[in-house]
Amino acid sequence: MGYIPDSKELNEDVEIRFNAYGHEMRLGELVWTRQLFGSLTSGKYIREKYGQSPVIERTPLRLKLRHAKQDWSCSNCGQKIYEGDMHGSEFYHHYCLDCVTPYEPETEVIFKW
Repeated sequence: MGYIPDSKELNEDVEIRFNAYGHEMRLGELVWTRQLFGSLTSGKYIREKYGQSPVIERTPLRLKLRHAKQDWSCSNCGQKIYEGDMHGSEFYHHYCLDCVTPYEPETEVIFKW
């Protein structure tokens, strides 16, 4: 049997949306971009972690779900994000709900030989 929450446990003030992949998105929560961003990384920690240095480490951006204060274009797909729509943002990065995920994607490592 499934768990049925008590009505006191439900926070009805939190806005919930679903993206195209069926993931539940709650306003104010942290999410990650589907797209991974890479940078050349080196140093003692990287050598200990991966057995070699330098490597290209590709990681997602961490974003917070907010309401748009003005119209934006998604930094990944270019879809228009209208004022008041829920989207993932951090500083100058704005992503529509289809370009973010509530689960942190795994880091990819590309070895430079």
